[in-house]
Amino acid sequence: MSKTSDKNSSIRLKRDHPNSSLDEPISSTKSPSPPIKKLKNQHTTDRMDKDTRNRYPNGSSSAFISSNTTKKLIIKNLKISSLVLPADYFDKIWPLLKEALAAILNGTTSPTNEEQLYRHIDHLCTTSTSDTSTSPPSLLYDNLRKVLDEHIQTFVPTLLNDANDTNDYLRTLNSIWNDHIIRSSLIRQLFIVLDRTYVLHAAVQSIWELNQDLFRRYVMQNTTISNR
Repeated sequence: MSKTSDKNSSIRLKRDHPNSSLDEPISSTKSPSPPIKKLKNQHTTDRMDKDTRNRYPNGSSSAFISSNTTKKLIIKNLKISSLVLPADYFDKIWPLLKEALAAILNGTTSPTNEEQLYRHIDHLCTTSTSDTSTSPPSLLYDNLRKVLDEHIQTFVPTLLNDANDTNDYLRTLNSIWNDHIIRSSLIRQLFIVLDRTYVLHAAVQSIWELNQDLFRRYVMQNTTISNR
């Protein structure tokens, strides 16, 4: 009889308790406290976070601060070589460069290696010569301009050909222009040192601008061609 009374009393307590359910028995056992080791690790982490905030008010670490530091970019001019070129160096090298120019303009292969050509141009632009009366970079630019001038003038007879009708003329002009852009880019790449040394400080057009100006002068500003 006593056991039955205790059982009914237990069920009644479960029903009367606001947070209890019939499916879950009442347990007097408290939830286990967190391990001491876990609390110790949490305390260490909190202390490290506090130290970091004290050292860096914005809450960032030294790695992020250093990465956000602005660094100055200093661009220095190309160094002038202490070597001295022979007085006739340009006269010996220019035929090779002229031959390479002709190969580019005509779409053929230059007999001289491109790296050697680039090295010769670099010597002409960054190395002094024993002949102080002449400037190799200036001579190189002037001779390059003459070659480009003569080449672009060869476009005119083709465009002035009376046998071409309007459609043929437009196709020819478009083909010449596209080819001209490609050749201009290749020439600029070959003479890039000249562009970044002599042209940069002299009152002259860049190699790209020079090429386009010559095309505009001889082709686009030709009254016969523009009126077609």
